[in-house]
Amino acid sequence: MPIEVDLVLVTYFPDRKRLKEGLVSVANQVRNLILVSNNPDDFSDLDMKLIHLDLKGNKGIGFAQNIGIQKALSLGAHFIVTSDQDTIYPNGYVNALLGVFEQKTQLGTKVGAVGPVFLDENRLSKIHPMVKFGKTGLIKFVEKGQISSVSHLISSGMLIPSISMQTIGLMKEDFFMDWVDTEWCWRAVKLGYEILQVPSIVVSHTLGNSSKDLFVFSVTNHSYPREYFKIRNAFFLLQDANFGSFPIRFYLLTFLGKNLAVNFVKGFKNIIYFKVVFLSILHGIGSKSGPCPF
Repeated sequence: MPIEVDLVLVTYFPDRKRLKEGLVSVANQVRNLILVSNNPDDFSDLDMKLIHLDLKGNKGIGFAQNIGIQKALSLGAHFIVTSDQDTIYPNGYVNALLGVFEQKTQLGTKVGAVGPVFLDENRLSKIHPMVKFGKTGLIKFVEKGQISSVSHLISSGMLIPSISMQTIGLMKEDFFMDWVDTEWCWRAVKLGYEILQVPSIVVSHTLGNSSKDLFVFSVTNHSYPREYFKIRNAFFLLQDANFGSFPIRFYLLTFLGKNLAVNFVKGFKNIIYFKVVFLSILHGIGSKSGPCPF
């Protein structure tokens, strides 16, 4: 019986050339290409065999991913690869991740997801570090050879076994955008699953509009709606009883302090970032979910 793998890719006004390059790179590695569009689209210009689910508007990344995941599950997929619209995959990518899954499950590991490491195109192709929780917060590290158990992966290129998805649950829709993949991974770890990252499998990806190091922190610059979601949803996680351990709470508080400060400083150049700071705090503490209100 063949192993059926479906790709679920969410789009929002994608760069057509980059999108097609990404789809072509993975088309022969999966059974179905499931595209879920958060803006009206028909993708007829791509001239590819697709399962297209048009949401007729922006419903958010979590909602769109869930629609695609549920479609894949209904078609009997054994594994699902979630993807962004700008990721291009190397040859043999899916089979390599499947091999890691098989290797680890034979050793008795409960695998929640398997993913690659990323080259950040905004930082001269610098490898984005792996992350895991230590006693006092998040630890960033680069492991050159060994498959590592990490705290979370980004959603693009993440291979998820259907049986794990059915136990862990779907993506959190009320986040709308940002932290969706992180929350899902943290939930999986809480349930005893391992999130695995494979340093020998490298994918090129763009993290935000730009990024740079600021003292001991790495700062990624996003549009103001993304900044709003980053801060608001961090408050949501901070109030989630499932993630009440000291390392997670310390990481979230550090993240909030850094990002609130950065956006406050941005407000002196563009007043809209003062609005980001005010509303993200107000809505985060008040648990007001949904799309960006401005």
